[in-house]
Amino acid sequence: MGKMNANEGNMKGAYAKACLMACEQLYKMDPEEIARCTGADYDKQGHSLSFEYMGGVYRVDCGNGNVFSPEGDCVDDTVLKTLFLHYLTNGKSLLIKGRQVAFSEIPGGGAMYDNSYKKRVVLPLVKRFGGDPDALLEASRRFNGEKACYGDLSVTINVFPMVPVTYVVWKGDDEFSPSATILFDESISLSLPVEDIVIMTSFATYTLIKEAGSVKG
Repeated sequence: MGKMNANEGNMKGAYAKACLMACEQLYKMDPEEIARCTGADYDKQGHSLSFEYMGGVYRVDCGNGNVFSPEGDCVDDTVLKTLFLHYLTNGKSLLIKGRQVAFSEIPGGGAMYDNSYKKRVVLPLVKRFGGDPDALLEASRRFNGEKACYGDLSVTINVFPMVPVTYVVWKGDDEFSPSATILFDESISLSLPVEDIVIMTSFATYTLIKEAGSVKG
């Protein structure tokens, strides 16, 4: 196996620290209040919170912060685990407002991170679905996606219970190349910080791309 470079090591250490801090914060918080703010379900007997993520139900132990997949396996991916814990601990009386915003419009750094976001999220979306928008619709059905009314084709997926994300694709023509964008409810800034929104959308996009390959096959 190859050695881990310094940047990878630093990144791994940063996420491990962030995950530990999120676990400690979760332990101190009122789980019933978390449930009210995030749309999660609190199991008092099991002292755990359950919530939907990309069509599957995940469970978090409020005592130690361990996260369990829909199949009951412990989630070892520190980045994904941290994302889940941040969703639970950062939510502030979330209400879906119904007004759509682009990533660059999100307060707290959307414009600052926009170029990186486009490379990590939008370009892969265009590459896979720009020439085949119907594949996006088919893939979204695995995650309870609903057809929306933007572009040549668009679908809305609740990545988390209170986080609807709308994928929009234009097929392009002789004059314009295929393109895509992603729209968020303006309440997104009350749910996750910008860095986590990038991670969330990246995970969700690549999950859709993977599912599209499965559907196609």
